[in-house]
Amino acid sequence: MSAYTTLPDAGFRSDVPWPFNMKNRQDMDLDSLLVAIANDGIRATWYVSTRCPCGATTEASAYRGCPVCLDTGYEWTKQQIVRAVAVGIRRSTNQFLEPNPFDIGSAHFTVRAEHAPGYQDRIVLEDARAAIKILTERSASLASPIELLRYPIAAMTYTDYEGNDVVTSVLHMRAGDAGGEGPGAVLVEDVDYEITAGGLIDWTLGDALGTAPPPGVLFSANYYARPVYRVVDHPHIIRDSRIKTAGVVNHAALPVQFEGRLAWADDDG
Repeated sequence: MSAYTTLPDAGFRSDVPWPFNMKNRQDMDLDSLLVAIANDGIRATWYVSTRCPCGATTEASAYRGCPVCLDTGYEWTKQQIVRAVAVGIRRSTNQFLEPNPFDIGSAHFTVRAEHAPGYQDRIVLEDARAAIKILTERSASLASPIELLRYPIAAMTYTDYEGNDVVTSVLHMRAGDAGGEGPGAVLVEDVDYEITAGGLIDWTLGDALGTAPPPGVLFSANYYARPVYRVVDHPHIIRDSRIKTAGVVNHAALPVQFEGRLAWADDDG
């Protein structure tokens, strides 16, 4: 009997020969990989992306200031905490270009099959921190003094040289001059502003003292935030295989690897 045969007629025919008798078979230990993801994976929040009807990223769009997508063109919903193994984290900073306040970099993540993301989905690393330097106008009004940041402030705990735990979130903040003629005063946390539980800026204290930047005036901040990645490739969602265990061959959905790029590399949300 030939070692090869053709597929039986199952609605289609194929002349491609297939092995008739598999002598050797080496199957991966899927359980060990799933255990590694559970034990070694970092906590990440996975957000599903959907195109926003405002069409902010299209030339035909006449709408700006979208409260849903913040003019990024995407809405991120259905968030859930997952475990992801991160490898190949890298940066690609060009020192000869104009200094960029945001890091440019990417990483590869491996997640369980049921956590397979799609293109432009968002991955937020919950337990990691990155320093962000922004220069922006105050958008919060006097009546509603909560400043909505694109990347919320996140506290980071570190140990100082005396062995004490220190918690910090904002490294430096300075208001611009109300007349637009240069820098203003340095802003002090819990004196000129407060940080909300969600990592936003509350200008109430500074508005009462007259030290907070007025609406529409520039302010700068250097603070910690959770790294935000966007899925930039099309993950192989269909990662089905047939694995032989204890003499029985069963269907198995394999973990998925995908590439993420730091979202603020282009400040695109």
